[in-house]
Amino acid sequence: EDAAKEDAAKEDAAKEDDARSAACQTPRTKWLTRCHSPDDPLEAKRLTDAGARLGRMRREGNEVGPMRSYPGGYAVSRAIGDFDAPHVVCTPEVKRLRAPAEGCVLVLASDGVWNVVSEAACGDIVRTTAPCVKLAAER
Repeated sequence: EDAAKEDAAKEDAAKEDDARSAACQTPRTKWLTRCHSPDDPLEAKRLTDAGARLGRMRREGNEVGPMRSYPGGYAVSRAIGDFDAPHVVCTPEVKRLRAPAEGCVLVLASDGVWNVVSEAACGDIVRTTAPCVKLAAER
């Protein structure tokens, strides 16, 4: 019975490609996953170890846009279905954590959101809208 309660209190966060997750609870927010892009040092090492070359696109001699892996020019380091670039893998990163007794909000979003919304801002958004969400759920 205790093992069942313990398993029920755990959450799994698995991700690949350019999505990312954060757990928001009062008073803090915590990233659950890393950004899977060539800009991440661990992903950059994995990519170069697999034979990829990293660089940014160039326009009029200037580097522009996100870091990419070549061949392919991918701005992500993990994806589903991009098998023409063997260094871009579909192996997810999995993290197991214990959900706090008081609960939390799990936020999943793509890199387009996380490029402009910080961890702190995410927490602020969740904390200011949570009462409305709770009220809606109770209806």
